[in-house]
Amino acid sequence: MGIGGAITDASSEEDKLKGQIVSLERQVRGAEADAAEAEAETQKIESEVDGLTKTAEATARKIVGTAKREANSLEASISAAKRERESIESDVSAVESELGGLEERVAKGEITDGTWQLERDYLAGTYEAPGGGSCYWALLSSVEGGVESIVENGGFNKHQILTIESPYFETRGCGTWHLVE
Repeated sequence: MGIGGAITDASSEEDKLKGQIVSLERQVRGAEADAAEAEAETQKIESEVDGLTKTAEATARKIVGTAKREANSLEASISAAKRERESIESDVSAVESELGGLEERVAKGEITDGTWQLERDYLAGTYEAPGGGSCYWALLSSVEGGVESIVENGGFNKHQILTIESPYFETRGCGTWHLVE
């Protein structure tokens, strides 16, 4: 082959290279178009993410604000309930104390047959009993002095009313004495 064959071969080689360049340029343009499209899609997605992030942050702030208000309201309710409970407990304590005093007054406000000691067994005050023919009572200064310890005595009649303030009190056959004052 000669020069003409070499030129033809070179020309054919050049045409191949030109064809490859054109093909590569098309691929580059296609890749650039794909890259631009991908960039546009990326910006669109980033914009959507930013919007969703802002919406989520606003929703989170709203939820946190609501939760804080509810927590404050619950704390106020709990504080009010605690104050009410303390007030009720105080009232209950006062009633229990009063009942204790009344129970003691009721328990120590009845005197039956026997010899009893002031404050331990009965309270000072005015008592009444049914009395009767076999009724006997005595106000005593002590339980050891015999007849000398009798401050006052009586009975033998129906319906006895007596102010009992002596350290000791003895009663027989008068029925139950009840504190009236």
